[in-house]
Amino acid sequence: MTVRIGMIGPGGMGKAHIERIHSVIAGGRVVGVSDMNPDNAAAVAEKIGGVAFADSASLINSPDVDAVMITSFGPAHEVDVLACIAAGKPVFCE
Repeated sequence: MTVRIGMIGPGGMGKAHIERIHSVIAGGRVVGVSDMNPDNAAAVAEKIGGVAFADSASLINSPDVDAVMITSFGPAHEVDVLACIAAGKPVFCE
């Protein structure tokens, strides 16, 4: 089984995590991203063959995402972490 991971905030740290998930860690795959910068989300999604979500809520609530990794700007974490918990999705917050 592969855990389908959604990444919120695929900046420098997020991209490093994506690389590790795809090349070092077995059992996970980043399948979608969301970012405050839609151009960055689109570029990262294209590179990994994933989906660029319009916002973090759409990513969190997607039935195609099993777990969420948050690597966005610190003050933005709380809302997304609480939304993941409410959605019943495992969440890792960097």
